[in-house]
Amino acid sequence: MGKSGLQGSLPASLSKLSQLTFLGLNEDQLTGSIPDAAWATGMASLQFLELSRNQLTGSCPAALLAQTRLRKLD
Repeated sequence: MGKSGLQGSLPASLSKLSQLTFLGLNEDQLTGSIPDAAWATGMASLQFLELSRNQLTGSCPAALLAQTRLRKLD
């Protein structure tokens, strides 16, 4: 297990955390892709996202890259 103890898919339910500004899930065992719909609808306050050193696949969703408040993406 990694730093936060998460493994498997990145939960789409994170999009319900609409006031979240920092999400650090680096060095875990996350797999699969980043769910596009989750980032488009619920993560408007996100400023810092750390997902490095996981086993994520696919490209970075356009909805995530379009976040106007996002300052750091790792």
